[in-house]
Amino acid sequence: SKDASSDPQAQFAWLVNDALPLLRGQELSKEVKEQILNCIEKIPKGASLFQVGTMLSRSTNDVRLYINKIHPEKIIPYLHTLGWQDTDNQLQTLVRDIQMKAERFVLSFDVTADGIGPRIGLECSFDENRYHEETRWEPLFDYLVEQGMCLPEKRDALLRYPGVEH
Repeated sequence: SKDASSDPQAQFAWLVNDALPLLRGQELSKEVKEQILNCIEKIPKGASLFQVGTMLSRSTNDVRLYINKIHPEKIIPYLHTLGWQDTDNQLQTLVRDIQMKAERFVLSFDVTADGIGPRIGLECSFDENRYHEETRWEPLFDYLVEQGMCLPEKRDALLRYPGVEH
């Protein structure tokens, strides 16, 4: 018999059998449950399940998973093990270009009955507790503006943000 701590089927049964159905007010399909557990089982070493989300206003079984502290070089191989394909290499190019501009990566994607949805999210940042003192935001935002992924006025507003006080 498998140890529950190393077996996602046992360790996360509460998530797919109890928590998500309770939150949504309905059971998840067998296929979505299996897909979620498969995604969790294949999370690369060093990364972890960070958040699980679902749209209560939509009558869909889809669930969004957030994978924290994933090394950028493991993102594309991980998604490939889940059956997702980067047909135009756009995400691979983005990850390659951005991995030198940020330290912390959170990957997010929708899990459907058929596998991974087409929309992939990538959150990039720096040391968790020092966001407001970080000096490397500007090159990251400049890159995103150059690539058409961020409006210049949004970059400028974010760079003017005064931060936090403790």
